[in-house]
Amino acid sequence: MAEDNHGKQPRHFRQSAITNFFARTLPTPPPTVTGTKRNASSSNVTRQNGGAQTLVSEGWEVLGERQNKHYQHGSFVPDLPAIGVSTTATISVNSMEASAASSFVDRSDDTDDDAGATVGDALKMFEEDDAIRGDPLKASRDGDEMTDASLFVSSSMVVDSESAGGSVPTPDWSGVALSQLTRCLIPSDLRLPSLGPAADHTLMVAVPLVPGKELAPSPSLYNDVWDFDHVRLPSSSRLRRTLHTNGDETVVTRWELIQNNVLRNYQSITDIVPAIASYYTGIFNTAMVTGLVKTVKEELTPQQSHFFVSTLLPFIASLVIELPSSCTQPIPLLKSGMNHTITFSQRQVASLLANAFFCTFPAQKSVDAEREPGTGYPFINFDWLFCSPRAWREKRSQCKSEKLKCIMNYFCRIRDSNPIGLVSYTRRSIILFPEWADSQTLLSKAHITHKGNIEDDGAGCLQVDFANKMIGGGVLQEGCVQEEIRFVLNPELIASRLFTECLLPNEAVIITGAERFSDYSGYGDTFTCAGPHVDNVPRDTWGRRMTQIVAIDAYKFGKTETQYQQEFLLRELNKAYVGFCRGADHVTPDGPLSAVCTGNWGCGAFRGEPRLKFLLQLMACSEAGRDMMYVTFGDARLQEELAAMYEHLVGMNATVGDIFRIISLYHDDVIMKSSNRKKRSSLYSFMYACFNGP
Repeated sequence: MAEDNHGKQPRHFRQSAITNFFARTLPTPPPTVTGTKRNASSSNVTRQNGGAQTLVSEGWEVLGERQNKHYQHGSFVPDLPAIGVSTTATISVNSMEASAASSFVDRSDDTDDDAGATVGDALKMFEEDDAIRGDPLKASRDGDEMTDASLFVSSSMVVDSESAGGSVPTPDWSGVALSQLTRCLIPSDLRLPSLGPAADHTLMVAVPLVPGKELAPSPSLYNDVWDFDHVRLPSSSRLRRTLHTNGDETVVTRWELIQNNVLRNYQSITDIVPAIASYYTGIFNTAMVTGLVKTVKEELTPQQSHFFVSTLLPFIASLVIELPSSCTQPIPLLKSGMNHTITFSQRQVASLLANAFFCTFPAQKSVDAEREPGTGYPFINFDWLFCSPRAWREKRSQCKSEKLKCIMNYFCRIRDSNPIGLVSYTRRSIILFPEWADSQTLLSKAHITHKGNIEDDGAGCLQVDFANKMIGGGVLQEGCVQEEIRFVLNPELIASRLFTECLLPNEAVIITGAERFSDYSGYGDTFTCAGPHVDNVPRDTWGRRMTQIVAIDAYKFGKTETQYQQEFLLRELNKAYVGFCRGADHVTPDGPLSAVCTGNWGCGAFRGEPRLKFLLQLMACSEAGRDMMYVTFGDARLQEELAAMYEHLVGMNATVGDIFRIISLYHDDVIMKSSNRKKRSSLYSFMYACFNGP
């Protein structure tokens, strides 16, 4: 058996084994898999030569029965057609620079034509997108060219039609075909009940909804609440300030100062400084907007810069003033341990984000004043995004500018099309988890690809946000990796920072309906805003975009070996499971769950090992009853290794419990007995030795 140091078996990879195993039309159960399997329980393993295992003779008469049960169990539902990837727009930089400023006003081609699309339209759009699997930019290139000067795009941005280099020897995908995954967006949404408030659901708009009409807030009058259970809004009368003028003292509310200062005749981007300084807690001066000033004056064209200062900035200010008439109901805080959903209109979210842009929010405080560092609520105001990065993070200066362009794209679209949909934010907390070591659950279907990414190619799937425990991570600072990029592409995600307390290990956040407003290229220091994105994902009967994103935070490891300890295996498995399982927030108790689209979760700065994280997420998906689409983000070699291991495990009819025990044994018998990482056997080599397949 030829192996490299990661234990892959490219010469023995059998795609047909997976195809046959998950075939839908077999009249009889597939034949029993021949071969043997090594039991990972301590009582059935003999150890020789410093931890090497000797195969224990054990008959597997139940293999055929297990495989039959796998088909009969009902975890695999009849196939549903795949949903096509939404079309995006191609940007012409030269035409943007030549456009007159008046073209910012005419956005008739970019309006939300499908705002009223519902499930019927969604089902019409179900189609296989395997034809464009090898070219994730095809949807962008096939779009109509747009020349509107309001589309904020880097003047140096060039959209390549093909990536450089020759053909990749690895196939575009491995495992189960994409069309075989259950990708029906949010299955429960296909039969949603009537929209209404409940004990575990705060609805910020009035019902019933009237299709095509702007959503009214609920209740009709503003209710001012100031406590530890609700968001502390800047419009509250509890926020007061004493002004000293010519020796006289005058007490005014902070909201009066906001109203009197944000609405002004802006002549320059620096005019935002006195507006914010009038009510800001602490000192706010020109030095705190150097990044914003650089973006507007140097990164935008003269037409774009003029439009932003003269038109878009006053519009954002008008959204600020809308807050008490838009969000009339107290917004509950999604605290630790809660299972609760908040549903806003997109206009309400825009008003919240406009207030964050103008830095009006006071800090959200917990009732527990003695909380440990790193707990509590993330900040929501944009002041950190406006300033230039610290000296040792100078490379992130351009990254901040690109993120600001994405925010500008968002407000520009809100101004011109005024979306009338809804967005739901759910905090999920569970206390009962599978018994991983004893699980007899067989593996779900998995599609593994090095092409594309989660946001473009995960249509119809539950899309994973590689989150920080403080949701959003560094999106409003220098951070520019997976979570931060997703949050600026879909800025409505940023609103979750306002009311979501730090996540505990048994919690996840699910956001349904966040619309995408920008395209991008690059990653980290090379991140670039590539102009606006027209989101054509249909809406459900509640008016939400049928895009669902789950935020799960991986553990940050100091040493890579630590992640193999059983304590941390359980932590990561439980974290993934709480995000993938059918929670109390699901509106229907049964029915199929859509596949999970994920990737190298926690494998960057958090030092996770991709080969292990693939297995852990596959195990969590299997227990949750979901298929999995795994994206290696351009790493063809990793795709090959993961696919070979997946094929081997499926061929051996391995259970979730088998894999858990083998990984635990790897830690005990390999990692703990070898201090030399270079000479130690890899996880996959060890697993191949434990599973002696055909």
